[in-house]
Amino acid sequence: MSTYRRASSSAKPKPARMAIALTALPIETLLHITGYLSNDDVAAFTRVLPYLSPLVSRKSFHRWQRLVEDFTYQLHDTFDSIENDRRQRNDIPVPINATALKAEPSKAAAFEDVYLPKILAEMGIILQERRFIQLDDIFLSLRELGNGAGTAFSPLVDCPDPEESSRILRSALNNILPIDLVKSLLPSTISGNTDSIPFATFDLILLTGYLLFAELQPKDILTLRPRYSTQGYISEQALAEYLSYVLLFLRIFGLIQACAQDIVRSTKNGTTDRVQWKFTDGSPLSGQALQILERRIESWFADFYEVQTYSVSGSQKLPLTREQQIFVDSDIRKGEVFKVRAYAGTGKTKCLVDYAKKRPHKKILYVAYNKMAKLDADLRFKDCYKQVDCKTLHSVAFNALSFVNPAVDLQVKGKTVGEPQASSRRGKFARIQSAPTENEFLQNWDIDAIVEALGLTLETVAPVFTTKFDWRDGSSGWSFNNGKPTVGTADNHRNPESLARVITSGIDRFCNSRDPKPTIAHLSLGQCRTRLCNPELATTWLKFLWKIIVSGKSPLMTHDCYLKMFSLTSNLDADQATFGKYDIVMFDEAQDANPCMENIIQRQRDAAGIIIIGDPYQMIYGFRGAKNECFDDERLPPTRTFHLTKSFRFGKEIADVANLILGSVGETKLVRGGNASGPSPAVFLPPVLGYKDIAPAGQHTVIFRTNTELIKYFFFSFSKNPNKTICLRTSAANASTTIIPLLRAGYFLYKGKPQKHHRLKGVTSFEEAKAYVQREENSESPESDEVDIPALTLVVGMEEFYRAENGIDGTPFLEMLGSSAQRIVNTEKLADIILTNAHQSKGLEWDDVIIAEDFVHGLEGLHSQIKSTEATNLLYVACTRARNRLQLSQRLAAFLVRRLGTFRFFVSPSDNSKCNCCRGKHPFNTFLSDDLTAGDAFNGTDTSNYLSSTPSPCIGYEAIFPRRDPSALNGWIDRNSQPLNPAEIPKCVHLSAISCVNCILSWRSLTNKTHGDLFRFAEGIKGRIGFGKHMYHGDYHIFWAGRFYPDMSSELPRSENRTLESAYHPKMRMGLQAPLNIGSVNESLVSWSDFVFGKARDSGAEYDDDDVDDFIKSFV
Repeated sequence: MSTYRRASSSAKPKPARMAIALTALPIETLLHITGYLSNDDVAAFTRVLPYLSPLVSRKSFHRWQRLVEDFTYQLHDTFDSIENDRRQRNDIPVPINATALKAEPSKAAAFEDVYLPKILAEMGIILQERRFIQLDDIFLSLRELGNGAGTAFSPLVDCPDPEESSRILRSALNNILPIDLVKSLLPSTISGNTDSIPFATFDLILLTGYLLFAELQPKDILTLRPRYSTQGYISEQALAEYLSYVLLFLRIFGLIQACAQDIVRSTKNGTTDRVQWKFTDGSPLSGQALQILERRIESWFADFYEVQTYSVSGSQKLPLTREQQIFVDSDIRKGEVFKVRAYAGTGKTKCLVDYAKKRPHKKILYVAYNKMAKLDADLRFKDCYKQVDCKTLHSVAFNALSFVNPAVDLQVKGKTVGEPQASSRRGKFARIQSAPTENEFLQNWDIDAIVEALGLTLETVAPVFTTKFDWRDGSSGWSFNNGKPTVGTADNHRNPESLARVITSGIDRFCNSRDPKPTIAHLSLGQCRTRLCNPELATTWLKFLWKIIVSGKSPLMTHDCYLKMFSLTSNLDADQATFGKYDIVMFDEAQDANPCMENIIQRQRDAAGIIIIGDPYQMIYGFRGAKNECFDDERLPPTRTFHLTKSFRFGKEIADVANLILGSVGETKLVRGGNASGPSPAVFLPPVLGYKDIAPAGQHTVIFRTNTELIKYFFFSFSKNPNKTICLRTSAANASTTIIPLLRAGYFLYKGKPQKHHRLKGVTSFEEAKAYVQREENSESPESDEVDIPALTLVVGMEEFYRAENGIDGTPFLEMLGSSAQRIVNTEKLADIILTNAHQSKGLEWDDVIIAEDFVHGLEGLHSQIKSTEATNLLYVACTRARNRLQLSQRLAAFLVRRLGTFRFFVSPSDNSKCNCCRGKHPFNTFLSDDLTAGDAFNGTDTSNYLSSTPSPCIGYEAIFPRRDPSALNGWIDRNSQPLNPAEIPKCVHLSAISCVNCILSWRSLTNKTHGDLFRFAEGIKGRIGFGKHMYHGDYHIFWAGRFYPDMSSELPRSENRTLESAYHPKMRMGLQAPLNIGSVNESLVSWSDFVFGKARDSGAEYDDDDVDDFIKSFV
């Protein structure tokens, strides 16, 4: 049965036939199948086959998988309860008499005092004093479970003989790292009594040691033995249970450590001024290393539970995923609403095409967000064009104008009311035509025409600008230095124009809304405040403008106006003419729809089945009125909701970044990376300072939040790489042919020369441009009403370049402008570097992507997580454009390492002859070790023979998210890079052996901030295998002498075991850890031997020629 695990075919049987086929299988086979299912899938399986329910309800079935899921659910439910309690306390306006409140134990207290001890007892762990648990408890608890009544775990190796099963597994593990070495790292109560522990139990204890201390990863365990070998292979179901137990322990361990506040306790001796440091978790592993293991186990389970789809032999068609297949196979009926939440790159359009092809007799309307999307859909649906019409919602509304508003319809067509229309052979329900492009009537607002149409004069608008209005309006979010009402001036010649701009902006907001009539709520109060006009009186003119628009007497209107008319119509013929012939309406990119569009789509649910599809987290057009209302399940309840989570664009590492961003706003449904062909590593931290300007060698794309930073980067990039070609993928207004003249005009404006450039209209000086930009930054209105704010923002942002006397790197600005313009190309294929912004990048993808540093407003701090939903979405869109490689911004990188970790150390299989520093002859370094020992003795610590004691295994290094290395041939990474000295370790990706433990411990003059994690691991390993009986090196006493100053004991918080309720912080929900940094890279070309001698000289160590000769011999 295992051969066909999680396989599905595109020819999926009907549920009834499937149930009949399953009932024919033996009970043992059915139970074997359920062993590969998640807990939710098991529940669904038993609903089809209810007689299995008593069997899967047994305690032994999925015991640890069920417990880890239940613990996670209870924990997050407790977090919700704590957050609700805090909100309720904050909402209480005045103190309440305590006797009036009913004293009830909190949910957090119940979790901590009842549920948690119960789970730990189930695991074989008893909480000790102060509620601490040690890392070694995982080994001890496994032993207790194995020695208890019954067997806690099945043997990992599928073999009839338990002893032979154990021998096979240990032989495979010994090839990774000698078993005797791993045994020496286990608690002495286990390593000294292995004969009393059952084979299967000790195998799991050993495997745990390999996962913690060796290079072995969860994904590699199955490959320890050939799959389905007749001589024994690793059982996936047994492994799933074991890893569930480890995952449960790591989550509980992390929770308790978070409540303990810190992992270091200090004791200061007043006589010797010596500080002894003790880790409460007793582990040589940092929280980051355990965090990495936890994330890797989670990744293993994501793969384990995934249903893998295989295509039929000889088929050229790419098979659907299980999620896609479920949606495609689900029939929709009139009155139903299906919602498909599709993450970036998950193939939602392919799903819609397959959905249509499977229903050739259904008439379908595909509604695209804009014209470009409509043209793309025409190509995608070309094989089913007879049944699928692809239209924008504007074109649908345009074709309904003759029913919605005949007067406006005639005016759009250039006719007058009463003029006869040409007949149509197809009758009034003709095929939907595309909306016209801009013409004299349908266009953007012409302020002069509106002023004339409304009859706005100084006299008619004077009351609007002279009547007081109290601006202390909390709903607007505005606050002013004085509380005086606004009073404008009646004789300002720009008043009619100003009022026209205010009310046309109000019409735009009204057209984006679902409101039936224009009101004061549709005016921008910030805009009114700037114009010094009374919004209550301006509302009268707002209503008047809408009245003449719907009467057909306006000289012009925008396309959104007739869309709004269609949204408000009560004429059933309008809907019948446009939607009536369709059985299904597909609304794509629904997250970008404004409430007006959502209202139109929702109205059709009684006549057709509605499929709403999109990614709620790609809603980045809030400035256009988008509010994600289509995915508001309270406003538009779905009949069914589907999720497409497997992205074919990128792999797991980039998916981790996407999940980090989405997790910050509470999303629990994970993105799954499905591109296995990309390089690894795929996610990079930014290069170290001083090397950020060095670009990768190959073509790459840099994505910005703002156009200003994009243009700045363009000049910086050109100054560093003048021979590289650059493609500016921006809006038409910022295309290369228009941006260069604008920047030149901006330069002369800065020099005090007024310009006639059309985008600088209305601005006479650079200071005036700065004033407009500053006002806009403090305004609630996203766009200007009289000047081109995006253009002014760009020009003002270039002030530092205009100001520089010597230009950029000594090149005058105008000369740089002319030279750089010659390196701009219009085709991406010809470009070395592609520059774009997040809005323009949506829907696109590139191999290598760099996230610019201006994505900062969404990640200001962990207390508020990500402040703005749209800022989160922009960052998510930008990061999910990468196919192969992604370089993070500094702020995002700092956030990422708290969640996923950046590096880990492991005991290397290499012996100390591979040590880069001593080549296995460290005892010859007496001149250094003796000096360090003497220094420790002076501080009251006896470390005689510490450095020369044996054994001294090597330590390896693995970077989970390495820094991009500009010195590499491809400008990204050099996997074979070796450090020239200890300070260059952070530059590497993977080192099977850095140095031996003794050499690492002789580097104590390096600061703790640089290599603290490495020292902790080396000292912990040393203490466990070679120095455990020393008075200062017990199992839980990690040696930190010489790296912490005595007075630091007052700088770090004392260990304090807090309650979960008092310790809770939102970062705990995301599993965030304190950021760890292995240190900055030292680019000096100092050899290992020179490094050691340099440290000896710095410490004042004395050595003679014999010492030098002995040391040099070690490198021969």
